Amino acid sequence: NHVSIGSDIWNGNSAVQIQPPNGPDDQPMMAVPAPIVIMENVEITSASGRGIVNIDGGHVTIRNCYVHDCAATGIYVGGPGSRAQMERTDVVRNGNGNTTHRRGIARGHSGVYLEQGHASIVDCNISQNSLTGISV
Repeated sequence: NHVSIGSDIWNGNSAVQIQPPNGPDDQPMMAVPAPIVIMENVEITSASGRGIVNIDGGHVTIRNCYVHDCAATGIYVGGPGSRAQMERTDVVRNGNGNTTHRRGIARGHSGVYLEQGHASIVDCNISQNSLTGISV
C-alpha cells in the first residue's frame, strides 16, 4: 500500500511512476531510450494518490494485475509517445478520494485515464470506479 505525505497527484504522488528522466530544464529527456516496464502479477493500491502513472513517452505492460482502492486514478497514461498495454487486469474501486492525508484528494477519478498516448485494453475488469471506468 502506497502512502505519501503529499496529495499532489500531478507531481508524482503515485505508487508506480514510469517516465524518462528530466533534463536540466526540468523537461523530459526525449532523446534517451524510453523506459519500458513490464508489471505482471502485481497488486497496486495507493491511499494518497494514483496507482500507476505512465507519462512522457514511457511504455508499460500491465498483465494479470490488481489495481484497486487508489485515492485518485488507478492507471493514468499521458504525454506524447506514452504507451500502455493492459491484459487480464482488474482495475476496481479507484477514485474515491481520501480525507486523511494533508489536504486530501477529492472523490471523482477514473479507473483508467488516457490523456495522451496509446492504450490497449484486453480482457480486463474495469469497474466500480468513482467517476468512469475509462476516460479518454
